[in-house]
Formats: sequence, C-alpha cells, structure tokens
Amino acid sequence: MAARSGMGGGHQRQAQIGQPSGARRWLRRRFIGDGSTGMGLNMQYKIAHIAVSNLPTIPLYVYEIQMTNLTKGKMAFSLPFSKQYINNHLSTPIDDLLVTLVGSAESFEMRLKKSKDKRATFTTRWNKLVQANLFELGDVCVFLFTEVDDDLCITLEVLN
Repeated sequence: MAARSGMGGGHQRQAQIGQPSGARRWLRRRFIGDGSTGMGLNMQYKIAHIAVSNLPTIPLYVYEIQMTNLTKGKMAFSLPFSKQYINNHLSTPIDDLLVTLVGSAESFEMRLKKSKDKRATFTTRWNKLVQANLFELGDVCVFLFTEVDDDLCITLEVLN
C-alpha cells in the first residue's frame, strides 16, 4: 500500500510502505557481504540479526551455494572482500583453518589460500563440507570471521 501526499494540480508523491528504515539499510550494507545474492528481505533480516548479535570486525560474508561449489571442490570469496579483509592473512596458505558450524559440535579443518586471481579460496578440504551434506544448491552460507592472536577463525551458518 502506498500513502499519498501532494498539493493540488495532480502532483502526487508515493511513499513506499515496508521499505527498510535507515538503521536496517545500514545493517544490510554493513553486514551482508558484497550483495551478489538475490535473497529475499526476510533472509537479509536473519543475516543482519546474526551480525548484530556477533558484531564482527570483519563483515559477514554471505554466499549463495552454486552448482560449482558442490561439484568442483572449492569455494572462492569475492575479489573485493578477499583484498580488503582476508588476503593479509594469506601470505602463505592456511592449511589448518578451523571452520566451526553454528548449531553443531562439528568443525572442519579447511585449506584457505590465495588463488591466481587473488581471491581467497577454500580448496581441497571444501569437499568435506559437501560430502557431509550440510547444504544444497541455493542455500545461503554466512561466514563469520574472527581474529584470535592474528589467526583467522571462521564460523559458518547455513540458512536454507
């Protein structure tokens, strides 16, 4: 529904009902990765809630699972995100990066390296997550990065 306002002469301006408030827009810009997913508003609010609950120094990275992630055995972060937040941790590949799953006692040791195109990429051990059937095509992964004594740690939440 739209609310009308205006003064005579047929000039009307429509205010959109249901548009995000300034605070919600800020949350979405600050905590929802590079915006490359086509997820709905409800999913974006869930992600913003996760972010506000954790207040990360590195923004959350939100990624929608593609077929190549399920078949090629790797997952790459966007180039801008990699350059700004992750690559400074990757002078050499991290062979034992612990990825902890939200809502589970299970963790996976992953390999994170800088690819030839400078994107931070989970490589050979990404298969372990795929083989554990943790997600399907179209699921949304929320990566929460933390730094402990200059070491990178990742918590993964899968939303479906």
